[in-house]
Amino acid sequence: MGKVKKIIVAMILAIVTAFCFAGCNANTDELQRRIEELESQLQVRDEKMAQLEESLEKLTEENSGAIYTVQEAYDNGYLTKADLMSIAYYHNGGRQHNEQIMDETYNPAPKTPETLNDKTELLIKRIAAKDYRDNYDITEAEASGFTITEYDGTYGDCIAVMTEDEYTGYTCATRIDTIAGVNIYYNNGNSIRIWKKNGGSVVEIKSEKIVETTLYSNMDNSKDFIAICNSLDEFKEKCISNGYDFFDENKDHGYYNSEVGEKLRGYTDKYFENKAFLVCAFYKSSDAGQYLVNGVKVKSNKLTLFVKYPRSNTADCVLNDVFLVVGIDKSSVASITELDYIIV
Repeated sequence: MGKVKKIIVAMILAIVTAFCFAGCNANTDELQRRIEELESQLQVRDEKMAQLEESLEKLTEENSGAIYTVQEAYDNGYLTKADLMSIAYYHNGGRQHNEQIMDETYNPAPKTPETLNDKTELLIKRIAAKDYRDNYDITEAEASGFTITEYDGTYGDCIAVMTEDEYTGYTCATRIDTIAGVNIYYNNGNSIRIWKKNGGSVVEIKSEKIVETTLYSNMDNSKDFIAICNSLDEFKEKCISNGYDFFDENKDHGYYNSEVGEKLRGYTDKYFENKAFLVCAFYKSSDAGQYLVNGVKVKSNKLTLFVKYPRSNTADCVLNDVFLVVGIDKSSVASITELDYIIV
């Protein structure tokens, strides 16, 4: 190859190489730009995920139930005496301190589940920490500072546990807590705690409309109330104590002789073997017309009676004394501790 040709080839190679490097640099710059964009997007995503996890944890804490003492749980109706006996048996290590109410054949309710899973333990620790922060002003309390040292069984929505934490100390004095005649022995200041789960979804329960009426006599002596009556005697007492004397023929007013009174006196103890009365009475200034039962719903331990509002063209100047009675299965309201009515 001649000298000139060699020079031309060298120049061509130099030009091609220059173009190649330029292209590579351009590609590298574009790739770097894309990487930086992805890193920025990932950072934004991570921040959103962190916010979501924080919100989820807060929501979990707020909606995962509450911590109670054994006494509080029993007083609120969350635990029965039979539950207390099982808890005491597991905690005391047998019949000790309760021989008078537990004979040699006594068997506690089985632990179902036998042990708590990690998720349940974490929920209990979170609620325990929240309880410390909200009620004891221990602002630094976190779930990681709690340890579950004892599991004494699950009773419906309630779980009995002993916890220890890094925020408090316990005296060594022994004591016995007696609740409903059941003795729970402690060898220090620490106590069993009851975690009650939230019930979750709203459930509509079957109901039978017994009475939907408006009363117009003796309203000055009558009172607003809502109650569950599990027996005929309980229903009579609740009516009389609130001024609705459907069962007292000696009272000088029209309740006893009313159609409602006659109907209610037709119910006997047999009806209450498996049924209960949900009774609701209230005053309301509204359109003329009868308020009607519009359903009964339960969430966790709260029952709500929904009452349909009467709408008409009459002016809103009529004072209605509304009296409602609903028949419900006892089994569906056995754990109810809170009652309310809502006008819809």
